[in-house]
Amino acid sequence: MSKTDYRIKSIIIAFAMVLGIYTGVHASSESVAATTQGQADLVTQAIYYVSATGSDTNPGTSSYPFKSIQKAANVAMPGDTVMVLAGSYNERIQITRSGSAGAPITFLASGTVITQGFTVKASYITIKGFEITNTPDNDTDGRGIYVQGNYCDLENNYIHYATRGGILLTDQSSNCIVRNNRLYRNSQNGLEVNGQNHLIAGNEIWGTIQHHPAWINPPSWVDADGIRFFGSGHVFRGNYIHDISLSDPLNVNPHIDAFQTWDSTTTPAGSNCTFEQNRIILDEGATGFQLEGGVHNITIRNNIIDAFRGLDAYMNTNSLDTTPSDIFILNNLFIGSLTYTSSSYPAAAAIYDTVSAIIENNIIFEQSGQSIYIQNGTNITIDYNLIYNSNGTVPLGNPQIHDKWGFNPLFVNSAAGNYHLQPGSPAIDAGITLQNVTDDMDGVTRPQSSSTDIGPYEYIP
Repeated sequence: MSKTDYRIKSIIIAFAMVLGIYTGVHASSESVAATTQGQADLVTQAIYYVSATGSDTNPGTSSYPFKSIQKAANVAMPGDTVMVLAGSYNERIQITRSGSAGAPITFLASGTVITQGFTVKASYITIKGFEITNTPDNDTDGRGIYVQGNYCDLENNYIHYATRGGILLTDQSSNCIVRNNRLYRNSQNGLEVNGQNHLIAGNEIWGTIQHHPAWINPPSWVDADGIRFFGSGHVFRGNYIHDISLSDPLNVNPHIDAFQTWDSTTTPAGSNCTFEQNRIILDEGATGFQLEGGVHNITIRNNIIDAFRGLDAYMNTNSLDTTPSDIFILNNLFIGSLTYTSSSYPAAAAIYDTVSAIIENNIIFEQSGQSIYIQNGTNITIDYNLIYNSNGTVPLGNPQIHDKWGFNPLFVNSAAGNYHLQPGSPAIDAGITLQNVTDDMDGVTRPQSSSTDIGPYEYIP
C-alpha cells in the first residue's frame, strides 16, 4: 500500500467513525482503530443505553436512551454492551445476532431490571443481572432464558415463576456458562441442560412447582425438579438445591429430584459429566440423583446430599448392558433421616443393572433403610465408607474390609449443617487416595496428611 493510498484509507476510516457517533448507529463509548498486518481496520465497541422512559427513535446514548431492550438487541454488534437501566420492561427479548470470540454481545442490568426473559438463538451472548418473571405460555418463550447457541454466559439473574422452566440450554448449544443465578418457583425445573460441555456453577434452585397457574392444559408428565441434564461433557459445581416440597399446593404428585436424567426417544441420558461441591437439601420422598437409561462416565464427588433417597441409578431396566456405565461415587456425604419408617428403603445409594461402578470414601449418616444397595451389578467396587446412625441402629448393608460401621464421624456441628471434621474424627486418613479426587468441597487439596479423609471435607490440622 502506497503512502497516498494509506492516507486516503485513514481519512475514510476517520470519517466513518465520526459519522457513526453522530448518527447514533453505534452510540459508542469506545472506538478503536487497530492495525493488522499493515492494514488499518476499524474495531468498534459500543454501549447502548435502555431506559423505561426512553424512546426507540433515540440513538441509544446515555442522554438519549432506547425505550425497549429489543431495539438495542436489533442493532448491537459483536463487542457491544446493552446497558439496561432500572425499571420494568414488559417484553420478551429475541436475540438472533451473534457476538464473536472475545467480543460477545453483553446485556447488563443496572439496578433492578424486570423483564419477561430472553430467547437466544445466537452465540457469544452474555446476560447478567436481570430479574425475569411472568414468561409467556410457550415452551420456548416460556423459559426464563432459552439458549440455542454456543459460548453464552448467563450470570447473576433472578428467575422466578417462569411458566415453563427457569433456564434451558438446548441440544443445539455448547460451552455455555450458567453461574450464580437464583431460580425460584419455576415450573418443571430450575435448569435443563442439553448439548455439550457446559459449566453450571454456583446456582441456587428452590421451590420448583409442577403446575404454574399460567400454563394452560399442562401435560401429565410435568414435574418439580432442580436440574435435568442430558448431552455430555458438563460440569455441575457448587450448586445449592433445596426446599422443593411435596406439600406445595402447586405440586400435586411430583417425583422430586435434585439432578435427573433419562433416555428419551430423541435425547440420550447425560454422560461424561462431573458433579462436585453441590449441596442438596430436600424433603421426604425426594431423590438427590436420579439416573436412568444409558448413563456413562458420571463422577459424583465431594457433594452433600440430604434427601430421602441419596442416589437411584437405573442404568438398564430391561437387561444388563455390557457397556461399562462407569459411575464414580466418591467422598460424598449422604444424609437420611431416622424418622423414615421403612426398614429396607430408602437407600443412601441404590444401583440397578449396572456394569462398573466405584463407591468409596463416602459418609452415610442417619440412614434408617439401606446403606448401599446393588441389584444386578457387575464390576462394582464398594469400600472405605463410614456408616453411622446417632441412635445406635445400623442400616442394612454389607460391611467391607476398610469400612467404618458405627463410628461417629465427629462433625463440627451437624445440627447447624457444619459437616467439617473435628480433631480425632475416625474419618481422618481413613479413606483411599484417588486420582480423580484431588481436592474437597472447599477446594482444599487432598490428602492433607498420609491419606485422604472419608467424606466431602478434608481435615486441616
